[in-house]
Amino acid sequence: LAITGVTLGDEGGYYCVVTHGDLADATSEIAYLEYARLTGQWDFENTLNATVGTNNGTWSSGAAAYGTGIVGSAIDFGIGDPESVSVPVAAVPANGKEMSVSLWAKNGPMHGSGLIPFAVVDSAGGPVFLAATPWGGGVVFNTGDPTSPGYNSIGYVVSNVDLIDVWNHWVFTCDSEDGYMAIYRNGEMVAEYSGALSNDILGAVSFDIGSQANDPLSYYQGMLDDFRVYNYAINAVEAAYLYTDVSGTTACAGDVGVFDVTGAGDEPDCKVDILDFAAFAGDWLNCNQVPDCLPRP
Repeated sequence: LAITGVTLGDEGGYYCVVTHGDLADATSEIAYLEYARLTGQWDFENTLNATVGTNNGTWSSGAAAYGTGIVGSAIDFGIGDPESVSVPVAAVPANGKEMSVSLWAKNGPMHGSGLIPFAVVDSAGGPVFLAATPWGGGVVFNTGDPTSPGYNSIGYVVSNVDLIDVWNHWVFTCDSEDGYMAIYRNGEMVAEYSGALSNDILGAVSFDIGSQANDPLSYYQGMLDDFRVYNYAINAVEAAYLYTDVSGTTACAGDVGVFDVTGAGDEPDCKVDILDFAAFAGDWLNCNQVPDCLPRP
């Protein structure tokens, strides 16, 4: 449901009360209205304080460590050190339907089954909004609700060998009402699901950057930078700009069709131009149709 003209001051929980004569009042469930925006950002410029929002982070023990980030400094989780940044659960959007997380990650070596850059979990430690980059043989993105069985999950096959010691930008986005989940790597979609989702983004009791609460083996090794939370499902163009604004390179925000057959590097380049026309024209009137074009041997 989209409501136009909403301002930040309109945010909150809304419900209806129906009265009829001498009958008892009937009260609806609460529906949360939020202004679509960036609701939390932690740039880790030698601080765990939020640069957008008021949900400051807390280091799990001792003093946080920092290293050279993709921009400025980044939080450094080290190697073999199960530390994390705890963020108030109020940073999770209240609407329970849409959420996106954007972050830069520079993986260290794998340990155990994988690396957890962030985890929003329920009282049983189950995933409400969680990603692993990677887990086993690929990146995994889970969303769920402890009041419903199971959780929603999509994945993308990639080895940590391709992710270690290099900065990658990730976006994880979900819209449980419209039934959509997606993973973006370096501005381009690498996994998506469209269809009915089994549950919403509800039941969060903890939000950790760099680990999964209640699981001491699920911690991140490496560095994270510019961690962001949005209270809506950002689209492919927004995800691409989050990457290109920092990298200074380009990203393909969607398929441009079957006529993108080549480019300056002799590979499809996400645009249809004169190079594609030349490739098409070069094959003009080529024919292998029998019997019209090829003689009988």
